[in-house]
Amino acid sequence: MQTFNNLVGCPLNGNWTITVTDNISSDNGYIFNWDINFNAALVTAASFTPTIVSQGWVAATTLSSTGATTANVTPTNQGTPCFTYSVTDNFGCTYTQPQCITVNCGASMPVGLVSFEATALNNNVVRLNWETSSEQNNDYFVIERSISGEDGWEAIATVDGAGNSETPNNYTDVDNMPLNGISYYRLRQVDFNGQERVHEMESVYIDAIGMGDLVIFPNPATGLVTLKGDIVSLSTFKLLNAMGQDIRMNVSSYKQGDGSLVLDISSLRAGVYIVKNGSKVYSLVKQ
Repeated sequence: MQTFNNLVGCPLNGNWTITVTDNISSDNGYIFNWDINFNAALVTAASFTPTIVSQGWVAATTLSSTGATTANVTPTNQGTPCFTYSVTDNFGCTYTQPQCITVNCGASMPVGLVSFEATALNNNVVRLNWETSSEQNNDYFVIERSISGEDGWEAIATVDGAGNSETPNNYTDVDNMPLNGISYYRLRQVDFNGQERVHEMESVYIDAIGMGDLVIFPNPATGLVTLKGDIVSLSTFKLLNAMGQDIRMNVSSYKQGDGSLVLDISSLRAGVYIVKNGSKVYSLVKQ
């Protein structure tokens, strides 16, 4: 439980969310009423300027020489990387602003890597896809895998590069024997002269046992619904309407600190919906 005093000084505009945890199992947790009364002086005030206590860039591997409002970027891939600038005021409220840049491949970058993706398929194989915009003296790529993402990297495949190319190239490979649980993949590129570069890694989750159960509460519900389960289930489940259409993308959602997922079904019509997790089916009643 936290006090509302922590919100003092935060702006009034935006979305306010209250989360109530019922610790009495004998009732259904229904909330009869709750409200927040704002100080009239805050609403009628012409302006309010807090004092900045701290500000700076959120740490990133390609950021260096960070100043109060400036930083140097050393990109390793072509694309549009984003960096976050954070400001905290004297009330403890933190505000963030992303700053994105566009990186185009030049002569100093032997390989312009546009993307690298690792995707779990059918919960038993991992597909690796990557694309380059151009290549110079590129001998081959090595796909490496690690269980921690920090050390213990092992080479699982080698794919020939295009050598020299000024046109986009797409590559793909498959890990037919992935590790169970969370594992990490990265791409290592090697020039003809032996110089190597390691690009950013991707993570996947494989559940060799199969899809786990989902816990859905409250049910019935009118607004927010919490789903608890494994990473794969929370990422792949479907929310079906009476017509059998997947409407999951029509409802907003966010993850909580404990890994659970919260759905906002307040915009849906009252009725019975189906949560489909692999071969497992659950009913969700919207009141």
